[in-house]
Amino acid sequence: LIALSLKNNRDLQAARAKVAESRAALGISKAASLPWLDSTNSWNRSETSVHSGGTGIPREIYRLGVDASWEIDIFGGQRENIKAGAASLEEQYASLHAAWVTLSSEVALNYLSLRTLQDRLDIAQKNLALQTKTLKLLQSRYDAGLSDALALSQAKYTAEQTRSMIPPIRTSIEQTMNGLALLVGVVPGSLEEMLGEKKPLPKPDAVNLVGIPADYLRQRPDIRAAERRLAAQIARKKSAKTDLLPKFFLFGSVGLESLSSGNLFSSDSYSYGFGPKITWPIFHGGAIRNNIRVQTAREEQYLAAYEQTVLNAVAEVRDALTANSQERERNSALKQGVAAARNALKVADDQYRNGLTNFNNVIDAQRALLLLEEQQ
Repeated sequence: LIALSLKNNRDLQAARAKVAESRAALGISKAASLPWLDSTNSWNRSETSVHSGGTGIPREIYRLGVDASWEIDIFGGQRENIKAGAASLEEQYASLHAAWVTLSSEVALNYLSLRTLQDRLDIAQKNLALQTKTLKLLQSRYDAGLSDALALSQAKYTAEQTRSMIPPIRTSIEQTMNGLALLVGVVPGSLEEMLGEKKPLPKPDAVNLVGIPADYLRQRPDIRAAERRLAAQIARKKSAKTDLLPKFFLFGSVGLESLSSGNLFSSDSYSYGFGPKITWPIFHGGAIRNNIRVQTAREEQYLAAYEQTVLNAVAEVRDALTANSQERERNSALKQGVAAARNALKVADDQYRNGLTNFNNVIDAQRALLLLEEQQ
């Protein structure tokens, strides 16, 4: 079921698409730090008016060439952009992992719920069979004048009460099976053949943990995603700060240029140019500083979110560890209670058959057994 869900689930497919998007964005950031090489080929025909100082004769220019440029990343702005892209990709991988974990856990929980409901249905049907048998016995005793109408009525409403429990359980079984179908990504009703037959609940091994090692907590995908989100924002803030500093470029071009197509490939048509370029923002420094403030505020937001995620994770793990240990104790008590209830029902039934007690004790024992078996 989990394998099918990991293959077909729509939410998981969306998470994979986000990973692909982040991977492409990282590729764009890496490409921006490399030299650019463009082919520039053009043909231009123009004419300048005589009244504006031109000749009034049409002029054509043919050009074939290659232009190159490269920003020398002296202050690390491009490097920080690449770090931000890499951290964002890692965040999306962590989110994909979180989607895997969440989906797998939902499938497992729904599967356990289904098997639990099937167990409850089996318990209710067995108790109904037992109560129906008791009812038939009481009916024959009543017909023979050996039992009163009160005991017979008590047996009837007890059996009908148990019978009334069965339809809601069957409804829940159908709903749970349909929920599993949606998680797996198949048409509801397609899992009847696979899951319709009752099977026992899986029995997990006991896990005894003392304390919560920090390295284990960091394996949680929600913490990993929050951490990588913060790391990406720190890199973006550093990159924004470098916008206040000068940028250095190397550029060059080489090609063929001529006023006629016939002379385009002659040696005299060869042209080239190269040189450095420096840019330094002057009049839009305020906008850059405001962008730095924005990136700093986002960093503070992501830091607070990361810290809250860690705190929530610690609380959830502690809750889960406590619930696990306490639930095992509860299960042990219920197991002993079921055994005692079965023995009590047997004793009450024997005493009633021998006329040593009234039927109320049998009814109470049957109800107690059904309740305890349900809880277990």
